Amino acid sequence: MVRIQSEVYNSILYNTPFPSPETGGILGRLNGVVTSYISDIGVDDGRIGKYVPSIPYLNEQIRLWYDQNIMFCGIYHTHFEGDIKLSGGDILYITNILKQFQPYVDDLLFPLVFPQKEIIFYGARLQNGIVKIHDENVLIVK
Repeated sequence: MVRIQSEVYNSILYNTPFPSPETGGILGRLNGVVTSYISDIGVDDGRIGKYVPSIPYLNEQIRLWYDQNIMFCGIYHTHFEGDIKLSGGDILYITNILKQFQPYVDDLLFPLVFPQKEIIFYGARLQNGIVKIHDENVLIVK
């Protein structure tokens, strides 16, 4: 089960722009609760409707969190309404991230954000070199 602070959940839900193009960011966890997030500045690579993270920017944020004992725990991005499943490109990206973070991270969150409407949380775990993706239940806490 994902535990996330209500302030973080609501800020992502209501302050993330509508996906044109897609946007996203990273999540940080402290003491088992998602307490932080950073909206990405993104990269324009000319592909319409694709979220391309600014890796140097996000890596710097992760380093800053580390100094505060906040651990990187996932990446969120927007999808267009009705597109409630991770795409093949999303799954490939998740696989690459999990393999890069080995042996430090075994599982991460990959929520899909539908601005102003809902957030669907997916979790991904790397087991014996294979990525397993599952739905995550969410508990919003104060």
